[in-house]
Amino acid sequence: MARKTFACVFALVFISAAYVRTTSADQWVEDEASATNAASGLRGERRPLARSSSSSSSDPQRWVEDDARRAPEARSASPNAPILEDDVNFGASAHPLILTDDDRDAPPPRAPPLDDDGVEPEARDRALDARRAPWLNCDDLGATTPLPPTPPKTLSFFTLGDWGVRGLRGTDSRAVARAMLCSGKDPASLPRFVATLGDNFYQSGVRDVDDAQFKEKFEDVFETEPTFISPWYPALGDHDHRGSVAAQVEYGDRNGRWRMPSPYYARVERLKPAGVDANGADLGAGVTVQTIVVDWIGLEGKHASPGWRDGRRFGGDLNKNVAGYDAANAQWAWLERVLSDATADIGGGKAEKPTWRVVIGHRPLMSASERGKRDDAKYPAEAKTRRALRELLVKHGVDAWINGHDHTAQVACVERDDGESATRFITNGIGGYGLHALRSERERGDAFTYADSSYHGFAAHHVNATSFTTYFVDNAGNVRHASVIRRDAKRCGA
Repeated sequence: MARKTFACVFALVFISAAYVRTTSADQWVEDEASATNAASGLRGERRPLARSSSSSSSDPQRWVEDDARRAPEARSASPNAPILEDDVNFGASAHPLILTDDDRDAPPPRAPPLDDDGVEPEARDRALDARRAPWLNCDDLGATTPLPPTPPKTLSFFTLGDWGVRGLRGTDSRAVARAMLCSGKDPASLPRFVATLGDNFYQSGVRDVDDAQFKEKFEDVFETEPTFISPWYPALGDHDHRGSVAAQVEYGDRNGRWRMPSPYYARVERLKPAGVDANGADLGAGVTVQTIVVDWIGLEGKHASPGWRDGRRFGGDLNKNVAGYDAANAQWAWLERVLSDATADIGGGKAEKPTWRVVIGHRPLMSASERGKRDDAKYPAEAKTRRALRELLVKHGVDAWINGHDHTAQVACVERDDGESATRFITNGIGGYGLHALRSERERGDAFTYADSSYHGFAAHHVNATSFTTYFVDNAGNVRHASVIRRDAKRCGA
């Protein structure tokens, strides 16, 4: 009896202690994010590529953090950080990894190299299968409306927002990864690159370049299909800024597929220029796509008041060297210079006018979500940055702005006052975390041509000399919506 009594008392003490941990103030979660599908992952094999230096440029800037590797206890509760709303226990760690049993399965066996031209096709297929994650079965993907293959004379790239969630309860990153990798693994559909839209590592970014999250949330989820070898060009989100920005840049030295030269940068992808084939047939016009990746949280520093941390989400966690006044002013000046130049550097000392100019960043410049309305009132610096950046892009006739942050899929359009151009605002924050509620159609206005928050997924973009098509693809590999921008269209409805 005494032993039973002692066991009961011990159990009560253990449960009480667990409850105290579960209600710790260190437990953070994105505000208004609702739990949806549970996800888990299997450990994969890392296959880094040789790092390329082609067509990437960044302005020299003082962005390296003086002490980015702060201890977890230094990230105390800031006034802008919401408290966790469910029972996930992050404990004292700022970088939680809540793993289920199947996450601890052994990685697939290593396969022999596949760069030998003498390898028989069947042996090659077996080697690829050995490298492929066991959960990456593409047989039932895209059963109703699959992503179409990339047409000839067309450049393809994927975007993925708010995706670094593996291990967090109520998230869906592995299903999204499966849809994305299966949609792009064949030569006819392999994207030229993948651009992330921020929040690469929930909840508090990464601590340093050795942080296990690089493996757990990126390599073991999105590097599990050996034929999907596209490079990644990341943008930073607010959750990334809660950790070390420098570490995300430095990680590219270890993994050649992660290409982030600095917190903001511009680059050009180029399809072969006009010419003729061996039979003299016209190949059509060449295509250049300039992508300008901005650090939204860095830009926001210009509009913080009265202090550089004030009026900002997670203001207490931000680093002055990347998110303060000086860093913000330097980035705004750089962005103005890039947008004011009608040409783009295409390498080899040459410059030409890009066929398409796209700016990528984390937060929306137009929002159809309920949270967007609340955020403008709650975070004044965010609201001011949204307006200023939207006006700048429309003024310079940028073709498209692509963002995450709102866990929705959205398309909106704004015309320039002189009627000479229209800018599309594409939101793709459906990479795996809880989805956000939308405002009513009447409340969000006529500028929005599409808004949905019923699915997780990614976006595929097919770009040629005459059109820029965005496909929203769900986590079952089916296209949910397609939006087309015509090169000769100067109006939103054209």
